[in-house]
Amino acid sequence: MLKLRSLVAALLLSAISASPTSNLYPRDACAGNTATTRSQWCNYSVDTDYTTQIPDTGVTREYWLEITDVVVSPDGFTRPAIAINGSIPGPTLVADWGDTVVVHVSNKLTTSTNGTSIHFHGIRQRHSNQADGVVSITQCPTAVGETETYRWRAEQYGTTWYHSHFAVQAWEGVYGAIVINGPATANYDEDLGPLILSDWSRQTADQLAYYSKRHLLPPFQDSGLINGVNVNPNGAGGKRHTVKFEAGKQSPFDRHRRRSRPHRAPSCSDESEHRTIVPHVKKSPKDLANAQKSFQSVALALQNNFYAWTLNSTSTEVDWRNPTLTQVLNGQTTFERNDGVIELPNANVVFYLVIHSLLPIPHPVHLHGHDFFVLAQGTGVYLPGITKLNSNNPLRRDTAILPGTGYLVIGFETDNPGTWLLHCHIGFHVTQGFALQFIERRSEIPGITDAGALNKTCADWRAYQDANGIHQDDSGV
Repeated sequence: MLKLRSLVAALLLSAISASPTSNLYPRDACAGNTATTRSQWCNYSVDTDYTTQIPDTGVTREYWLEITDVVVSPDGFTRPAIAINGSIPGPTLVADWGDTVVVHVSNKLTTSTNGTSIHFHGIRQRHSNQADGVVSITQCPTAVGETETYRWRAEQYGTTWYHSHFAVQAWEGVYGAIVINGPATANYDEDLGPLILSDWSRQTADQLAYYSKRHLLPPFQDSGLINGVNVNPNGAGGKRHTVKFEAGKQSPFDRHRRRSRPHRAPSCSDESEHRTIVPHVKKSPKDLANAQKSFQSVALALQNNFYAWTLNSTSTEVDWRNPTLTQVLNGQTTFERNDGVIELPNANVVFYLVIHSLLPIPHPVHLHGHDFFVLAQGTGVYLPGITKLNSNNPLRRDTAILPGTGYLVIGFETDNPGTWLLHCHIGFHVTQGFALQFIERRSEIPGITDAGALNKTCADWRAYQDANGIHQDDSGV
């Protein structure tokens, strides 16, 4: 959840840095927001319910991103990768709470024949579904030589990230941070910007996928990066990193105790020390006894030795060339089982989803277009009517852990028309089919969609795909 601002963003994925930069900058403050009054933000405060009240700044923040092929050595080992504006992580996108953000993404790849897209993780995209940036769901891939423009409103505040949603391109380096300035729950002198922690491999994503299929093992990352770089233990000595502090000033840090190391073999951890973060703005789902509810249960399984993940015995497989949003505009009402579609036609209904897993592997489950309530989460078997659902100020998240051999119960209100993806955020799992999608309030979708722009992106992609003989060999998302 963006509301729970993390001044040090830990984004766990594969990445690198072609031109390492610190991305440190002073934070621009709204009136009333000072080192001793960080809870204030113009006429708003940290107690403002940002789901119902949003500043009208009248400001548009515009960014231009170019996706290019690069050769880099962030940890001393040289390999090809994909960068944004020549660096990995890409530039930090900065806005104020209430601003409009416009991002132009140009596909300038030369040595690879990839499409691309950019998804703004955690941004609800309220009434801007087309800007969600998910290939096969809200758009076709952006072809080489073409530019896609995303326009959305910063209705939340905090630190999050953006990344490609084309295959496992994010794990090749196509990602960066987003900072939306707003009030904070603790005072500090200066915001030094995001600190990005990322997994990394000395093999490309394609090599990892090949290794996984050939040896029937999950892909592994054998390195790790901080803001896109790492120390090579075999490199030259005498190098040092310096962090400067000014006497008399406070610098904000969120302290999260984590011990981590790369693993090639399966590993386990003690989850008993994990702690819950309590949201500052209290908000609960509608009264469970009286609210109109829609309820669905899905089960997670593994097929074909890490080749395909399934929900309800089906691996999602959608088409780059024919995204769900296009099908909705064309009046499509029936879908194949492997499209993984759940229809949510009614407005302002509380929808409950129970996800079971018999596998001993935890999964981060991410929902687009919503912050959901975490109503239940645990190991063992979920028992309807017996397992207790927490409706008293439950956690709100866009991502939550589905425990190994356990269950996750989430709930959200159908208040955002669009086609929205739910998936495991382990890149290799979603490309192997661990996903489903919601078509929410389909009758309202045409009114918020630019069909001309959508169709042009798809026409450009189909022509490019056909001309280059590109074969879709994954789930499509």
